[in-house]
Amino acid sequence: MTSSRAAAATRFEWESLPEAFLDLLPEIETAISAIAGELEGLGAGAGTANCARRGATLANGLAALRELADDAGLRWVDATPGGLLLQFTPFEIAERLREYVVARPCAWVFTSATLAVGDDFSHFAARIGLGEARTLRIGSPFDYRDQARILLPPNMPEPQHPDYATRFIEVCAPLLEASGGRAFLLYTSYRGLAEGVRALQARFPEPPFPVLVQGEAPREALLRRFRELGNAVLLATGSFWEGVDVKGEALSIVAIDKLPFASPDDPLLRARLEGIRRRGGNPFSEYQLPQAVLTLKQGVGRLIRDFEDFGVIVLGDPRLRTKAYGRVFLEALPPSPVLTDGATAARFLTERLARLRPAMPLASQAT
Repeated sequence: MTSSRAAAATRFEWESLPEAFLDLLPEIETAISAIAGELEGLGAGAGTANCARRGATLANGLAALRELADDAGLRWVDATPGGLLLQFTPFEIAERLREYVVARPCAWVFTSATLAVGDDFSHFAARIGLGEARTLRIGSPFDYRDQARILLPPNMPEPQHPDYATRFIEVCAPLLEASGGRAFLLYTSYRGLAEGVRALQARFPEPPFPVLVQGEAPREALLRRFRELGNAVLLATGSFWEGVDVKGEALSIVAIDKLPFASPDDPLLRARLEGIRRRGGNPFSEYQLPQAVLTLKQGVGRLIRDFEDFGVIVLGDPRLRTKAYGRVFLEALPPSPVLTDGATAARFLTERLARLRPAMPLASQAT
């Protein structure tokens, strides 16, 4: 998966914490260490001894965290409903991972559908410190040229434009009507998702298909409902970009609103980018761009999951054609015909669905 602004809002850099909190950390460390010592001295059995060890580990970890040099990495806090997690992210982890691999002389196999940017594995290999690793790219068994079309709608405004969400839904609407729903509308942020929901409601006050929205129910419940309905439109972000498998006619459209660049507000992202800067690299080309490409590949990959699947991939972001880096995204996409005419894309859906309708069960409407 992508970092959203909502997720980033729970993470805070060390320097942004109140001084009163930071001043208390030595006292907390001392108190935990003292409790661990008392527990160890009780000699009251394995359970107490385990608590003593955990207390000592916690105190030592807190001491190490406080004493870390600023150039070692990023110290940050993850605020959760249950409390605060004090965390540390090194600027570079490649060397540590490499040492771990070298210390265990055996065959290491890393496999995924989204390791390479095009035919290039260097981004992933560099991140894990194994730049000399042998690589193999195996093509998809699916016939993307026959099974899918990619729609790049013309005349889309820039992503920050206030009417962007409305224009994106306007592009998707004829396709939704042609397919009778059967769509994932994937967003790169929770704000974009909320704007998309409002735009869809405005375009379809009484939608002719069931509408499901992330957050209305747990993820697996929404997916189960989507499969059962057979003609639903699901608006989602985050976790729905990957690890989601919907085979068959229930999913004929995957529409992605914007290129999935990670939120610049995330302290973890800033730590990684700072690590690249410190060694003289280019954070955008070495990390931000390839990560966004891989995330887009994950989202696009939701559509064709079986040999009989078909559909249209809608990519609303005009930067695919207006920015030089757009070529990197386009070259990483499946080898499907690229369209710029929405009517042609809608006709593709209509014709493919027409072949199936005699055998397709009647889809139900949400209430």
